[in-house]
Amino acid sequence: KDIYKYIFKNCICIGDSLTRGYYTNTYPNGDAYYPTYPQYLQKITGWTCTNAGRSGATAKQWYDERINFFTYTDKDIAIIYLGTNYGLEDTIESDTSNETNAGSYCRIIERLISDNPKMKIFLCTVSNVTYDTDGSKVGITNNVIRKIANKYNNCYCIELKDNNYYDLSESVCHPHNDEVHLGSIGYNLQANVIAQSVSDIVMNNISDFEVILDEIH
Repeated sequence: KDIYKYIFKNCICIGDSLTRGYYTNTYPNGDAYYPTYPQYLQKITGWTCTNAGRSGATAKQWYDERINFFTYTDKDIAIIYLGTNYGLEDTIESDTSNETNAGSYCRIIERLISDNPKMKIFLCTVSNVTYDTDGSKVGITNNVIRKIANKYNNCYCIELKDNNYYDLSESVCHPHNDEVHLGSIGYNLQANVIAQSVSDIVMNNISDFEVILDEIH
């Protein structure tokens, strides 16, 4: 079941503070208050995980400010966890520009594919969206993420919000009464959910990964 350990080596984790880590003024040197999920993911999988999170970023802000910061040609897997900040608009049918969050999300994927056509890209659904008073933005955002995963080759959706492994909304995952950010236990569990989800997706779509498996052997 841990097939992901053998077919991937280098991972880039794209996201906001839920990827970058929870910060406080107590740590002015920029270190996260708790270990981040990419740190745990690296330990669990054995991959080299690059933390490409930018705290507070919308998908558009990440594209505008971070897309050229990283090298993608040496990565064989990407985990994208964006949408918590302001969500994604349901404009995916007509908009892949970088003028909206949904369009920018698509542009991020298009850049990854352009630089590295063999890369496998996993998109995480979100549990929260800022200024979402009735929960509707979470639903819209996650539906858009699923549409984006279906739009591009080599893209898959990780149901991080409603997964079959751990309930990441449990209070033990969220210290200091923070319903959005996670603590050490929460980020550890999140990394485990992502690792197991990747493994399950590989097993359920094995023909998509045959080329990688053949290259290993």
